[in-house]
Amino acid sequence: MFYIDYGEFNMEGSYSVYFTYGSETNSKDFFNGVASFIVALDNLNNAIAKSFGGDVETEIYVTHIEGGSVRAYLRDVLKKLPDDKIHSIVTNPKDEFAKFLIDTKYKIIDYTNKTPNSFNKQVVKIIEDEIDKTPLREYGYSVDKNKVNILKSVGELSSSIKKLPATPLLELGNESAPMKGSYEFKIEEVEDVTKHIHQIRQQFIIKKPDIFGDSKWTIIFDKNIDVSILDDDFKQKIRNRELSISYGDMLDADLLIETYLDQNIGIVDVKYSITKVYGIIEPTATLGQDTLFQ
Repeated sequence: MFYIDYGEFNMEGSYSVYFTYGSETNSKDFFNGVASFIVALDNLNNAIAKSFGGDVETEIYVTHIEGGSVRAYLRDVLKKLPDDKIHSIVTNPKDEFAKFLIDTKYKIIDYTNKTPNSFNKQVVKIIEDEIDKTPLREYGYSVDKNKVNILKSVGELSSSIKKLPATPLLELGNESAPMKGSYEFKIEEVEDVTKHIHQIRQQFIIKKPDIFGDSKWTIIFDKNIDVSILDDDFKQKIRNRELSISYGDMLDADLLIETYLDQNIGIVDVKYSITKVYGIIEPTATLGQDTLFQ
């Protein structure tokens, strides 16, 4: 059993997460999974804090790891809470905010365990209800209705949970909830997100092709991008080895760019797809070129 304790050791509202693994569990995969989980949980903390629209930042810190065991202690830390008004009225504003973050995470996880399909519509109400339980509301704090970053971070947390060998358990006081990772973030299903489509034909340098399956290719646009290949005829020719491909070759192709924007015109996600391949072009001079197959 791997045990993580979040929160100040004596702070009201601290919580713990338990991870279990068997004797056959791959250690590298397990600890990589735990690391991904902590990163995703940290992203959720910041998404909740940023939903207030202010310059609030949080981090998760490892306070220590017990010798001779795999027991680690972590705590949520508020890096910034710039509202002077709440500082003058609430004795310990960081404690209030920290408790709010912990309670809100618990409610979100509990809700997505039970009814993940309705979470998109209820996430704002869940956070609003938790604000009402604290002094934050009467001092002007409310939730930005732009909920996309919270939904996305919960989706990332769910993905990290699915990589673990067993379901983690979240404990808050006398309550506990398994973290099932039931919620799946689908940008196409989120309200108040607009999609902008742009398509261009260009020659793209092939950096990492997939010649055996349907995985994404890495090509060079203005940067390295991972693209889905939607041209079935081209994929079939690749499988049949009818085409010769070498690293550094170029795809003459149509690139479809789908950009998803939130209410504040912030970029939520960008998806790249090759819809049509017109041919493969060998560069005029390529040093150290390796042919994948001919």
